[in-house]
Order: sequence, then C-alpha cells, then structure tokens
Amino acid sequence: MNSLSFISLKQALLGFKFQIVRLAPAIYSSLKGNIPAAKNVQVEVDFDTNCSEFIDMLNYGRITTITFNHIFAGQVFNKVSKFQNVNKLQFSGCSFGSYKILCQVLVKYDIKELEIYKNLDYQCAVMQEIFSTIHMTKLERATFKNCFINDQCVIYFARNLPCSGVSYLDLSFNQISDIGATALAGVLNSSQLKSLNLKGNQIGKLGLINISKALSCSKIQCVEIDTNRFDSDDWCILYNIIPKCKLKKLSARIYGEKSVLAFQQSLPQTDITELELDLYLEYLEAVLMAVSKSKVLKLSFLGYQPIHGKTLPLLLHSLPANELILKNSNLGENISLLLSNIKNSQIKHLRIRDTTIKHQDLSKVMLGGLDTLTFGLCEFQSSFLDKLAPIIIHSNIRKLIFEADLFSKEAILKFVGEIALSMLRVLKIGLEGNEKTQLRKEIKSMLANSSINVII
Repeated sequence: MNSLSFISLKQALLGFKFQIVRLAPAIYSSLKGNIPAAKNVQVEVDFDTNCSEFIDMLNYGRITTITFNHIFAGQVFNKVSKFQNVNKLQFSGCSFGSYKILCQVLVKYDIKELEIYKNLDYQCAVMQEIFSTIHMTKLERATFKNCFINDQCVIYFARNLPCSGVSYLDLSFNQISDIGATALAGVLNSSQLKSLNLKGNQIGKLGLINISKALSCSKIQCVEIDTNRFDSDDWCILYNIIPKCKLKKLSARIYGEKSVLAFQQSLPQTDITELELDLYLEYLEAVLMAVSKSKVLKLSFLGYQPIHGKTLPLLLHSLPANELILKNSNLGENISLLLSNIKNSQIKHLRIRDTTIKHQDLSKVMLGGLDTLTFGLCEFQSSFLDKLAPIIIHSNIRKLIFEADLFSKEAILKFVGEIALSMLRVLKIGLEGNEKTQLRKEIKSMLANSSINVII
C-alpha cells in the first residue's frame, strides 16, 4: 500500500464513526493515531505478522479484539505485556506449549470473551491450566471447540465454574463422555451459565439424563447436545423435562416414536422462541402441529432428506414463526413451490443455506410479504440473478443477502441496475475477483438517486 492510499484511508477513518475497524498489523501501525472515533478495533495476527508492530499496536491501547491464526501463540505472548482495552481473544489452529502466559493475561486484564478452535497441542493437560484459573478471570463467554478436551478437563472446569462469571460455554466436538457430562451437570444450578453447547461429544444416555435433570433448576436458556452417543428415542428424556426449564432456544432431533410423542406434549408448555429441527419427514406433520401451538418465532429446519412438494404448504401454513431457516434441506426443484407459498404464511425472514437452486425454479415465484431473503452456499448458476431481478422488483423485500455465493462484476452491475427502483433497501453480495473498489464506484454512480445500500 503506497502513501497516497494511506492518506485516503486516514481521511476515511476520520470521517466516519466506525463501530468496528478490521486492520492488518502493518496498516494499523501506520494509522494508529488516526482512528480516534473507532469503538472496536479488530486485528488478525498470523505467521506473517511483524511481532514488534503487533506489540506497538497493543501498547497504543485501542485494540479490542485479537484473532490469532495458525501460529505458535505462546511465543507471541512471551513478548507482550500489555492488553489494555482488549476484551476478546480468538485462537484458531494455534499451539501454545503452555497456557500459563494466557492464564496470566486472563487473570490480569478484563478479557470478557475467549475462543479457542482446534487446539494443536493435542494434550488435555495444557487445557487444564486455563480451566483451573477460570474463576479468577472476568470471562463471560468461553468457547473451546475441537480442543481434545476429555472428562478430566471438564472435572477441573466444573470445580471452578460456580465461582466464575461465565454465562456462555461451548465445549462442542471434544471427547467428553458421561463422566464429564455428569460432573458438569452437578454444578449447573450454582453457575451463571445461560447457554451450553455439548454437541459432537461422546455423551450417552446416563450423561443426557443428568444434564436434563440439571437444566430444570439452572439458569440455562439455550442448550445444544446433539451428535452424541445416545439413541434416537433417548431424546424423550430431554423433551420430558423442558417444560420445567427456562429454555428459550433448543436444537431438537426427532428420529423415533418416543421422542415425537414427548416433543408434541412438551413444546407447547415451554417458552422456547428459537427452535432448530432435524427429523424424519414422516414425523413432520406431528412436529409442526406442536410448533403451531408453541411460542416459536424462529424455526431452523435442518435435514438431509428431500422435502417433497406436498409437505411444503404444511411446513409454511401451520407455523406461528416469522423466521424460517432451511439448512442442507435438499429442496431440489421444490424451491419454486416453497417460495411461492411464502405469501400465504406469517414468515417475514427466510434463509436458505446449502441448497442447490436453479434459475428456472424461480420463474413464477411471488414472495408476498417476505421482508428479508438470505441465501448461503446455494451453488447458483450464472443466470440466477437474471431470473431473480423481476421477482425482487414485484416483491416487498427490503433486504437481500448472499452469504457466501460469488457473482461476476458484470452480473452484479446488471442486477443492481434492474432492481434500482424496487423496495429493496439493503443488498449484500459477493464478488468474484479483486475489483471491489471499482465495482463500488460504479454502483455508487448507478444508484445516485436510489436509497439501496449495496454491501460488497
């Protein structure tokens, strides 16, 4: 980046009150005196980062979030002594060797959030160091995902959890069995936990029983415990207890007769407003009848079985929910039927993810009262935007989001030009290639008289 670019970036930073500024260390060190309005400065550190620049950034005291990617983090921490104003630390694919330095930082400074993904030390002992000091920190949110955490680690954690301020805990995709789940269950009622994620572990029926019992006298409002080792009908253990819990959000798996019956009876008696469902389609009607009598406002439908056309009107018309999320749903050619039936439902926000959509499936779609439409990883064909444009023009959609799919510069410009006079107010779309700056300029000129905000 040349000096002219730095000057332009400084002027931009001074002209706006950013909530978040994400900068590489080299850029930050050149701009550090020119971001007085930024409330949140996030910095990513990887193996290419100049350590002296990073330390200088920390000493300046404006960084709030630090993300470490695929480095030996212990070596970096050995050279850093100040973490003022930092409230969130993230580690992805890092190795520490020892967590003693990290523990000292957590105890000394006001770190509120800690996220560790895929600990590369492969040893439970190093995780025990942080678990044994958790009660001396100010942590409120703790994520330890795919960190080789076993029962012994969880026992250490459980001892100190009641004395900590942790309200969000993610221990997903580790090696926790019934022993660890039981130890954790024993302290839930004396902890501050409101969200617990234990999915992807080795928990069996006994662990599920103990966790379920503990939920009824805890503060927990969100629980995820799927993809473990208990049988499909064992889910009824959890469902039978949820009317006595404070749950607001639940990930539910329904693969057996017993679990269906327990779910039907229990869900209408709860205060659950967010529900993620994975079920056999033969149970869809029974489950949706329960949902229609519940307080659920946000429904995520997760499943790998095809959703047939005859089930779609049922899926939409019987729901009190105003937000529907379909993940891995294998809709096939039924995507057109799904979108056509939106107009007869209460759904205002629809998100479709990991679903192949062909442009011809959208030819006669009317989106009715839908306010927000989100697509993610939908394997679009190049002509998809051409078919989508007239649908957007004749709809009341205010927000259109493409989470991960990319389109050519030409396709985006054509699409933006066609929807310029629509009701749309926000468009978030991904670009193939590296012409974002030029594309933004052309879109700004094209939408001079429009109120659409385009995010590339």
